[in-house]
Amino acid sequence: MTTHDPNLQRGLDPTDKAERVKHYALNMEHELGVIAHSCGVPEPRGLRRYHARIVGDDGRSSPPDELYPDVDIREAAE
Repeated sequence: MTTHDPNLQRGLDPTDKAERVKHYALNMEHELGVIAHSCGVPEPRGLRRYHARIVGDDGRSSPPDELYPDVDIREAAE
């Protein structure tokens, strides 16, 4: 893969890309921790669907269960 665009060339350096992905993952982990704590759970693995709300185009928020109900995989396989 090649490019003459200097901005795109930065993305071709594996060492730089690895460092950028590492920072992205660490920042994501930190932000998930912030969200978890704001929901009253000590760590992200404690988050459940009822902690989330989905905001529609009309600005109304709904729990995920209303928009995407749980599916029993045993029933879905039949």
